[in-house]
Amino acid sequence: MPLETEIKLRISDHAMMVQRLRGAGAKFIRRELEINTFLDTPDAALRRGGAGLRVRLARDLDAGTQRIIITHKGPRQAGAMKIRPETEAAVSSYEDAVALLGALGYEVTLSFEKRRETWELGACEVVLDELPETLGRYVEIEGEDERAVQAVRGQLQLNDAIVESEGYAVLVAEYLQQSGRTKLVFV
Repeated sequence: MPLETEIKLRISDHAMMVQRLRGAGAKFIRRELEINTFLDTPDAALRRGGAGLRVRLARDLDAGTQRIIITHKGPRQAGAMKIRPETEAAVSSYEDAVALLGALGYEVTLSFEKRRETWELGACEVVLDELPETLGRYVEIEGEDERAVQAVRGQLQLNDAIVESEGYAVLVAEYLQQSGRTKLVFV
C-alpha cells in the first residue's frame, strides 16, 4: 500500500504563493472545485481507528472535465509530517460510488467543497487550497519522502509557516458541529 507523505501549512495569501511557485519554476497543473464526501460506519469505526474513507468529485475549472476518486487513508504514523497509507481508485460516477459504499454499510458523515490549485515543483506536488467561510487557506506539499517535502517547503520560504496537523475533514467537522450542519459549500 503506498504511503502519503505531506505537510499542510496555513497561509493567508494565495497570490504570494503563486508568485513564489512561479519564481521557483513550478509547473501549473490545474484548478479545481472539489466536493469531498466522507463516509464511516454507524459506530464511527474508521474515525476511531484513525482512518478515513472519502469520495471526491473534482471539476477542472479550466478544462471542464471531472475526476471521481474513492480514497481510503489508514492511520497516521508518528512524526511531524502526515505519513499514512493511502489507497485510491478512480470511478466513473460520484453518485454510484456513494451509493455502493452505502450498500456496504457506510454512511455519509460530512461533505464539503474546496477550491484547489495544483502545481508541480521538483519531486513534489504543491496544492493551494481554500475552504469556504472562515476556514482559511492552506498549502500542502506532498512528496515521496520527508526530505523532498522539506526541500520544497524551504524553497517556497515556508519554514516559519504554521503547520496544520489536522486533516480537512476534522477541521470542517469541528466547524460544522457548532452550527449543527453536515455540509459546507461556497456561496
